[in-house]
Amino acid sequence: MFSELIKEECQDLTKGFPEAWDRFWFAPSSGHLNSLFRIGIALFALSYQLLIAFRLNAWFGETGLISPDVMAIYYSDSIATQIGEKIFLFNYTGIESGLWVGWGFGVVVTLCLVLGIFSRVSAILTLWVILSYSFQGMLLRGHHEPVLCFLLLYLCIAPGGRYFSIDRGWKGKKSSLLQDVFSDSLWHTFSLRLMQVHLAAFYGMMAAGKLMGFSWWEGEALNWISSQPEWGLVDLTFLSIGREGNSTAVSNFFTHTIVAYEFAMALLIWYRPIRLFLILGSIPYWISIWLLTGLTTFSFLMLLAGFAFLLEAIEAQRKREA
Repeated sequence: MFSELIKEECQDLTKGFPEAWDRFWFAPSSGHLNSLFRIGIALFALSYQLLIAFRLNAWFGETGLISPDVMAIYYSDSIATQIGEKIFLFNYTGIESGLWVGWGFGVVVTLCLVLGIFSRVSAILTLWVILSYSFQGMLLRGHHEPVLCFLLLYLCIAPGGRYFSIDRGWKGKKSSLLQDVFSDSLWHTFSLRLMQVHLAAFYGMMAAGKLMGFSWWEGEALNWISSQPEWGLVDLTFLSIGREGNSTAVSNFFTHTIVAYEFAMALLIWYRPIRLFLILGSIPYWISIWLLTGLTTFSFLMLLAGFAFLLEAIEAQRKREA
């Protein structure tokens, strides 16, 4: 009897898991979420390029800080150099006027992505432009470039012009060849799930990286961060030194809370009852990281990416009520 019970449980598991796996990755969805993310991510990529314009020649010009000659010395004869010379945009623009042509091209294709003009093509071209900046500017690369690149990569998978786009306005004017593009598609779900999984893994990687330092185990990390005046946007040195010159209980608590939250975002975000609380908790979390470290673009982008979970939960609730 006991063996029969185990057999039945195993059969239920083998039947239920594949169905749940298919629903998670490949259930067709309308594309509202992908369209919203297209706008948000594209606006961030556009602002990224507009900010670079102020230092374009000083960084990437022939005599710039990270000119092609400097990068050739840095990379030496590596495979990255060989690939970069053939693929990346700014290796074709060695003169300063050419840099501005490349910059203008990037702004135009990113603006097309914001407006939803040939959304999938403009997403691929925008990714190419951002990768070009990231490759050429590796010596000045920030924390946000890797996140922006993987978000753009997954945005290329789905037809992001389903809603809130000029592509949508062309729907009734085009032939029936475009009807499939504007119907519910599994690619919308697949793209969003890849963003969510990669984001959860990114949180897990951040948390695991912190555990490699003793200061995070002992609760001293926030003391050290807040004592760096060139980092934070506000003076938080009052958190770093206690009455006897030791760590305060408050700073120890927040040090461990940071690690615990990042692990929760990596592991517990998939548990629906607490998902909303974790996503809402990301607002004060990333505001705090911004104030502590001054990582404005990275904090904003991670906050934006986290709403992939919240918007998906709202979409699922809307379908249940329909």
